[in-house]
Amino acid sequence: MVMGRLVVRKAVAGMVAFIIGISIIMVTLIPLLVYLNTASGETLRAMGVVREFYNQRTRESLDVVREGGVFRIKNTGSVPITVILAVIDGGKGCGRETLLIRTSESLNPGDVVSSIAGHGLDRICYIVTSRGNVFPVKEKYAVLPQLPQPVTFTPNNTGFAEDLYNSYRNNITARYNERSSVCDKTGVPALFSFDSYDPAKKLLTINDTSGNIIIYELGGCFSLTFKNSVSISENPYAVAVFYRLVLVLRRPEANFEALLRICLQQGASSSCASSSNMIWYPTGVNPGYVVLEGVSLIPVRNALPGVYDLNVTLTLDKLGGNRLSIGVEYIAVLNAALVSG
Repeated sequence: MVMGRLVVRKAVAGMVAFIIGISIIMVTLIPLLVYLNTASGETLRAMGVVREFYNQRTRESLDVVREGGVFRIKNTGSVPITVILAVIDGGKGCGRETLLIRTSESLNPGDVVSSIAGHGLDRICYIVTSRGNVFPVKEKYAVLPQLPQPVTFTPNNTGFAEDLYNSYRNNITARYNERSSVCDKTGVPALFSFDSYDPAKKLLTINDTSGNIIIYELGGCFSLTFKNSVSISENPYAVAVFYRLVLVLRRPEANFEALLRICLQQGASSSCASSSNMIWYPTGVNPGYVVLEGVSLIPVRNALPGVYDLNVTLTLDKLGGNRLSIGVEYIAVLNAALVSG
């Protein structure tokens, strides 16, 4: 009898220990599973929010347009836009002295305004949206009145990245330097899609001779020359070059400066125009990319009719800890035509 009770007690004790062990495991495991499931859900939701943010950001578009004889800023995109900052000319030019004015101007698609924060288009250098896009104003406002209206873009005067690459692939001279403002290295033109900008859109960039995309740091120089690409058939007073370059920020840490220079070249002669020498984006914000978009008006009143090279050179200075890549989204010309190289 004693032996039988001992066996029963041991069996009961083992069962109790097993139940307690399972209970401990369940008490520990269930909250863990719930937490992991919740964390996974939150992560997926966060990823969805980020994807939607970048999707809406690429759909933002602000432009300077003339409607009813008056120039205004228009939301030409497909999503509402909130302007949070206006970079204002302080009186000495956008490249020398600017003021930052906070605002909360909202523009639905199709909306137009003639001023931001009480300043007209002749004073607004750039406007910054809540999604981190930067759009030029004054540069376009200064050039558009001198152009024929309406401005029309066709395959004869407009080249997007893939068009430029396919048309001039064997007639593009690519020069770069990833650390200096002197373009003294030979590169290779290439098409590349940047996920942080628009993964469905290819940009024309520069690779090194081993096929690696160039990452600029400290300073930098990016230069593409399209040989025999621009035809001037008459004797216009000026040629307007519209451009959109994208600077993809791989490690943004501070403001930096940039200067874009666009030239028409024929033999030893050239005629050039330069943009403002600064790109600005909000400190402490990672916009993912900065768009350099505008118009350069190149004087050609003494140029002879013929075919010219088009050179686009972007130099970077005071990058600090920034690391970035560069790509061209499109180039268009007015009072001239793009011809196959």
